[in-house]
Amino acid sequence: SFLTSPSSSSLSFNVARVSVRREAWRRLSKASQFRTRHAHRARRRRRRRRRRPRTSPERGAFAMSWTASDGTASWALTVGAGTALTSAMALWYFASPSVSYRARAQVVLAWMLSLSIVALVPLDVVSTMRADAPPEGLAGAWDWAYWSTFASTWFIIPLHQCYEDAADFSSVLRLKRALRENGIMFGIMFGLVTIGSVVMLASESLSLSSLRAYGIVLGNVWGISTGVLLMGFGLVDVPRSIWLRAGYAGRLQRAYKRVAGVSRSLHEAHAKLAAQVTAVATTSRVMPRRHELRWAMSAIENETPEFASVHRGSLDDAMDAAEDDVLDYDYDELNDLVKLRRTVRRCVRVYNRTRAQYVLAIESAFQCEALESSRTSSMRRMYRSPTVSVRDGSLGKCLDDLEYTWTVILTPILLRLLAAGLTFFSVSIIMAESTIWVGTTLGNADQLSMLSVLVGNAETSSALHIVVAFPLFYMCGCAFYSLFKLGMFSFYQLVPRNTDAYSLLVNASLVCRYSAPLSYNYLMLLPIIKQSGKVTTFSQKMASNVPEVAGELNVIVPAFLGLFCLAIALNWFD
Repeated sequence: SFLTSPSSSSLSFNVARVSVRREAWRRLSKASQFRTRHAHRARRRRRRRRRRPRTSPERGAFAMSWTASDGTASWALTVGAGTALTSAMALWYFASPSVSYRARAQVVLAWMLSLSIVALVPLDVVSTMRADAPPEGLAGAWDWAYWSTFASTWFIIPLHQCYEDAADFSSVLRLKRALRENGIMFGIMFGLVTIGSVVMLASESLSLSSLRAYGIVLGNVWGISTGVLLMGFGLVDVPRSIWLRAGYAGRLQRAYKRVAGVSRSLHEAHAKLAAQVTAVATTSRVMPRRHELRWAMSAIENETPEFASVHRGSLDDAMDAAEDDVLDYDYDELNDLVKLRRTVRRCVRVYNRTRAQYVLAIESAFQCEALESSRTSSMRRMYRSPTVSVRDGSLGKCLDDLEYTWTVILTPILLRLLAAGLTFFSVSIIMAESTIWVGTTLGNADQLSMLSVLVGNAETSSALHIVVAFPLFYMCGCAFYSLFKLGMFSFYQLVPRNTDAYSLLVNASLVCRYSAPLSYNYLMLLPIIKQSGKVTTFSQKMASNVPEVAGELNVIVPAFLGLFCLAIALNWFD
């Protein structure tokens, strides 16, 4: 009857009653579901509490010793974060945008492994001096870091850098060329290993541990002999460069000379690139369009700059001016096209790198001119480089006054103080290196090493970390600074934001090659550890199964470091 003859009042009343019932049931169901979920969660929490194992007293004591004693855990975390951050920032600062991801990953990994070796030395020294036993995992960390850098610097990175430099038209052919080019070095290394194996077999001492010690001896003799010389150059040049940077006399002239030198290098790089562009254009002109190697020529043309961008005249004029050996390419041979492509890539790489250096030299000269104008201004006005925007308004004038005070007045004072402090450490390191043979001969030469005195006077573990870390980082920084300077006039160059993959890989290989020998050399400058009757984990691993005669080879070159540094300071090699 309700459906057939509904009235307006009864219909609204029934609809309201149905909606109220539905709302009540919905609320009841939600409340029951909430109670059910809450009960299930409580039961699961109780089950997890029953299953959770209790920590054993031994495990708890080890965790407390790891976190509380000597700050080992905090130092390990700092080491990991610091090496990763430093490597990533260095790659971001130097790498060109065209560097491949595989090269970036290889470089970052190599830098991280090298820095981890350097950063593990303070942890090793502190655990040896302060603790009864080294932390668990330290020996394994040393083995992993050392042999990873050993394999990277002698096998993996040389193959990778030749692979990046190869210009073959397939990955398999590039890998084969990298193997052929590294065959001489691998052959020499195989010959040395064979000679050592024969000698050990004749003396009935051939074993895996003896071969391991033989590899350590070869790496240390090479690394310490050349790494100490690189470090010696940095020990003299780093404080001297900072001291000269603090003075205004001759700064502008040095900036002008740098611009002139880079300008000549840029002119030479442009001439070589123009010659190779002419060779590519000439070879492409004489090659038939339906030639079987036309695909290779097209790939070379796509990687070559346009002719009009490097030449002002026509192709015929460039061909007349070019030398015969530049145009001597046979397009019927694939190897000649590979050689042409490799030469073009190298010329483009050198030209881009030199052009970036020229821009940096010009900006540095502008900054030196602005700083010289600000220094000689009677109004204490801060002049700015043409490449930097001028500040306006009262706030801009206030910022200029602050910049003038910091740049013209405070910075030279701080730089001279820094140079004086680094000079003290340089003299201390040179004296300890030059007299290292006395410590090995007499066995009691603590007073000849200032670094050993600092380690002995450290009262707390935190102070010992700092006392060990700063001189070691300074020594390695001086060696890496010399590698950077070596690249400025040698076979590779590091240019901010314009460094190619080949130069990055060469630098990563050299850093891996010198990090472990320099760290071991630093431990040799601390006779206080030997006098205490203890041996660090790294020293024990580097000297295990090594003959005493081979160990004495690590003392020869450091003994002459004082004379070498004196020659560098007096500019005898200029």
